[in-house]
Amino acid sequence: MKTVLALLLLATVAVATVLATPVLLKEEIRSVPAGWRSLGRASPSSALELSVLLRQSNLDQLEETFWAVSDPTNPRYGQHLSLDEVNALVAPTDQHVSQVLHWLRSAGIDTSAGLSRTPNSDMLRVRCTVEQAEALLHTEYFEYSHPERADSAAPLLRAMRYHVPAYLDGIIDVVGPTVRFPSLPTLRQSKGAAHWAQEAKQSLNKAGLRASGAAAPPSCSSTTPACLKSLYSVNDYKASKNTSVGVTGYLEQFIAPSDLAKFFQTFDKDNERTATIVGPNEASNPGTEASLDIQYSMGVAPGVPGTFFYTPGRQPGSSDNEPFLVFLQALSSNKDAPWVISTSYGDDEPTVLRDYAMRVNVEFQKAGVRGLSILFSSGDGGVSGGQPQQCTEFIPTYPAGSPYVTAVGGTTSFDPEVGVSFSSGGFTNYWGQPSYQSDAVAAYINKYGASTLPPAGVWNRTGRGFPDVSAQGTNYPVFVGGSAWPVDGTSCSTPTFSGIVSLLNDVRFAAGKAPLGFLNPLFYQNPTMFTDITAGNNPGCGTDGFTATTGWDPITGLGTPNFEKMSSVIKSLKY
Repeated sequence: MKTVLALLLLATVAVATVLATPVLLKEEIRSVPAGWRSLGRASPSSALELSVLLRQSNLDQLEETFWAVSDPTNPRYGQHLSLDEVNALVAPTDQHVSQVLHWLRSAGIDTSAGLSRTPNSDMLRVRCTVEQAEALLHTEYFEYSHPERADSAAPLLRAMRYHVPAYLDGIIDVVGPTVRFPSLPTLRQSKGAAHWAQEAKQSLNKAGLRASGAAAPPSCSSTTPACLKSLYSVNDYKASKNTSVGVTGYLEQFIAPSDLAKFFQTFDKDNERTATIVGPNEASNPGTEASLDIQYSMGVAPGVPGTFFYTPGRQPGSSDNEPFLVFLQALSSNKDAPWVISTSYGDDEPTVLRDYAMRVNVEFQKAGVRGLSILFSSGDGGVSGGQPQQCTEFIPTYPAGSPYVTAVGGTTSFDPEVGVSFSSGGFTNYWGQPSYQSDAVAAYINKYGASTLPPAGVWNRTGRGFPDVSAQGTNYPVFVGGSAWPVDGTSCSTPTFSGIVSLLNDVRFAAGKAPLGFLNPLFYQNPTMFTDITAGNNPGCGTDGFTATTGWDPITGLGTPNFEKMSSVIKSLKY
């Protein structure tokens, strides 16, 4: 009895100590993202796994290295760091780690049995209860549901705000799960080839252009791998070196190996292969998004091994999902990561807090310094994000608007290709224009003219422009549960473009050179290796949105890939 009382007394003292420490508001949201519904307060005894991300060191040196190894004109181009070198460079100080551990223990959280950490301790994960987390963070947790989640999924645990001790404000970047909600895939039900052909014709007429008269490739009755390989000049190229491509999955989006097998048996039996699966997977419950991503990233890239990464995110029994950050932290521990990683998920930028976005940017830089190419879909909401009826300002997509990733928009039709109306694009409100695209963006704004640009008050002309590139985004047959279903979206464009990048890495490896890594400086320095898309617009917020035109534009970027031209440029690179 005395032992029990002593333990209770210690716990009470610990909570009192936490409550007495001066705290600062770290992050707060005013309302939950659209579609999420509160089910009430979480049970104090519910299990929770907290992730505490510590401020990393030498971030100025990391960024300087990132730009140097990514610029084809820099003698350091391609001189990437190893995973161990990157982790050592940015590791937080031992003192900061000790301070955070002390803070966790002060709330009664066991940091011996219930602690895991990344190799350099820039993220600590501890198991606790909701009651302990609420005391630690001076907050309240609630349960939430979403109609697009699996019926069997347990409620999501989230808080509207949280606090950290004042003395840790410059040491802790982010604590989760707290105010971040899982991102949803950018995926659309196909409207059919006839619809998109009509839209393409209208776009051409509006732009005063005519179809070229060139026939679509004979294999393009739908957007199959054979169609895409013909359209983008991949043709019969097959990888022969150690290249690779990976796709990410979240929110109960799993793959069925039998669907991938049927996809290859239907479209490319000679290049049939299996995918490596990292993380849990329910093959009996495949999702359209995950199936699309793995099938087309591998389908347009013969010979390239594919990996499907699933990041769990449901309570109880697994950590809550902070999708991009949890995956990127796992990437920081993976020495065998694919050289190209495709993600078809995104948020409306205003729903993403800056501290979180800035930390994710650091993870993107870490990946680029290692030589990894990270691609994100630009989104499927035109200029209005997920709120086409309510917006009074254009809503950029996150993380497509990050200056440290390659964003992929969508096209439709074949003769010629046209920017598809749902292709999100525009200018972020979070980040300024990076130097690699400043000339291209200025040319677009100056050429297009103030009289035809959207109203100045609804978009940010000084922000980072996106997408960077584009690819076909309509009428993709995807095998799910044994049957093929037509799908549209930049979720289609992104794995397609990613697969082609994996083939370009094969070209580099065959020449005895390093992987491409961060792609944008290379792309903007060599715009002629893309097929320029000069028609189409992405309406929203009561406007016509932006219109595709000669050169870069905020609906199709630099254009769609031409593998032969891209290979030629890559072979000619000095470094």
